[in-house]
Amino acid sequence: MEEATASTTSTNPVPDSGEKPATSIPSTPSQPQEVKKRSERKFLWIIVLSLLFVGCLVVAAWYFQNQLQNTAMENKPTTASTDASTSPKELIIGTDPTLPPMEFMQNGNFVGYDIDLANLLAKEMGVKVVFKNVVFDNIFNALQQHQIDLIISAVTITPERQKKYDFSEQYLNAGQVIITRKDNTTIKSVKDLQGKRIGVQQGTTNETQALKYTSPTLVIRYPDFVQATKALVNGNVDAIFDDLPSSKGIVAANPTLKIASDPFTDEYYGIVFRKGDSKVKEVNKALDALRVRGYLTELKNKWLD
Repeated sequence: MEEATASTTSTNPVPDSGEKPATSIPSTPSQPQEVKKRSERKFLWIIVLSLLFVGCLVVAAWYFQNQLQNTAMENKPTTASTDASTSPKELIIGTDPTLPPMEFMQNGNFVGYDIDLANLLAKEMGVKVVFKNVVFDNIFNALQQHQIDLIISAVTITPERQKKYDFSEQYLNAGQVIITRKDNTTIKSVKDLQGKRIGVQQGTTNETQALKYTSPTLVIRYPDFVQATKALVNGNVDAIFDDLPSSKGIVAANPTLKIASDPFTDEYYGIVFRKGDSKVKEVNKALDALRVRGYLTELKNKWLD
């Protein structure tokens, strides 16, 4: 038998390449994905900050625009408004200052009951008042032609006048009386006026009343009460008519005259406006305030008692 010999297989060793054996590595996001996410976050922040910045700019622009507008309004010159619905800054008042104690001139100044009333109304309304001397015969035309804003001149409220003009509430009750010379003993009432010469101011309610009691040819018309009164003093007429408040002033200024009768009419004075004038409400409100606070009573005591 042949002898078995252990054969050994000779294995040539693998040379060491210096590399480590491969090992298992955990899965991680790829680099491009991480960069993308960071870019998106950055973009969102940029949008948010941009919106905040734009919002601040809008608010700032609105604020400064308002400030500029307010400053412009404050610096804008004040001019009188032509809108009839707004309060005026100045009232031009027409008056015929020939009828003491209601309105007359003294040392170059307008004085009297109506002048005081106008000044009180202007103060109550917060406006300036300017008086304009207008002969009574022209005073209504001056109002219609916008030469004056209103009339305060012992104007009696009548239905005929109310058709053409607006009136305030009445501020004084003044009936008409007869004035004669003191040496006249024949005239004591309107019944005694037939055939008598009566002096009147043209265009007044005195003229209307005189035509009721004597011939139209005996009604002597004058442009104002001053001339009518002089005519009576000089004996050119037998009597004149006037409202009781004004009659007291005439008699006080002319010692040869007297009030010969009791009032034979009931008449009320009012302030005259153009038709549709919105100032009527404002003046009535001021007039009511003066009445409530007793100023109208004070005026009556000052000028008429």
